[in-house]
Amino acid sequence: SNPYFIIYISRNDKNMQQIIDNIKFTIDDIDILQLPAWDCLPYDRISPAKEIISKRIECLVDLTTRDKAENSSKKTILITTSNALIQKLPPQHIWEKHIINISVDANLARQELLNFLVYNSYIRSDNAMTAGEFAVRGSIIDIVPYNDGTGYRIDFFGDMVESIKIFDPITQISSKKLNNLTLYPANEIILSQKFIDNFCKKYPHIFGPVNQDDDLYHNIQNGVSSPGMEHWLPLFYDNLSSIYDYIPQDSLIIFDHLASEAINERQMMIDEYYQARIDAYQNGFYNEIIYHPVKPNLLFHNVAEIDDLIAKNNCQKVIF
Repeated sequence: SNPYFIIYISRNDKNMQQIIDNIKFTIDDIDILQLPAWDCLPYDRISPAKEIISKRIECLVDLTTRDKAENSSKKTILITTSNALIQKLPPQHIWEKHIINISVDANLARQELLNFLVYNSYIRSDNAMTAGEFAVRGSIIDIVPYNDGTGYRIDFFGDMVESIKIFDPITQISSKKLNNLTLYPANEIILSQKFIDNFCKKYPHIFGPVNQDDDLYHNIQNGVSSPGMEHWLPLFYDNLSSIYDYIPQDSLIIFDHLASEAINERQMMIDEYYQARIDAYQNGFYNEIIYHPVKPNLLFHNVAEIDDLIAKNNCQKVIF
């Protein structure tokens, strides 16, 4: 197995945090990556918490941008949970195309940055005060990314970045100057026209003619984020990925001794919630808000698929 990359599959979030704390206390020279699961129920009407999405995107971008051609000299351990393991992920290539690097004195069209923020689920407001918001005042664009809650003030001179400053989202007072800034998407769904078109094509193909009261469809059609849209992730992308697509081959995968049991329980819950959504719609009990659930196999892996993916990637599985 790869001596430099380890994945630990914990049974739940509490166990995941305990493992992370133990590693930090006992091992110094190791990179720790954390991939939490969505903190909502299967087929929910709400989206995962912003903090959860931020941690997931930060982890997936890190895995995407590191060099996989050769083993890194720095040992890395990815800590995740059974719930996160069985959930399919956005295709790896989208992160490379939807990260923006901003540098002082570099050419960057102001509209290009605004388009990036809109496509990547940042929300425009009068003042950028909370994570995921941005504000525009003349030549200045204020942004508060999800990953750290820090405010960044970008001042343009024409199509050139004149300055980048940190600002306090509460007081709105700027302070330290920066030379560079990297921004990540704020959601696992990129609302660019290509992915909107994918959704608008697949949704009626799977679920039939679209009702005028279907807020999810019409919001997405207009490029507007919709609560809970993440539960239709497969409709936006041509193909979804697994965590194994993000990691080096020959990685060592360590399963908590109760992780497999947790996976089976989660799969039972997924099937039950899916059927409940189907029954509610067929019987007219959907509280006037239409909910067409995607089939479980489109969004989740089953146990057989997980074992098959481990074998295909020549990973070594250990139960601890």
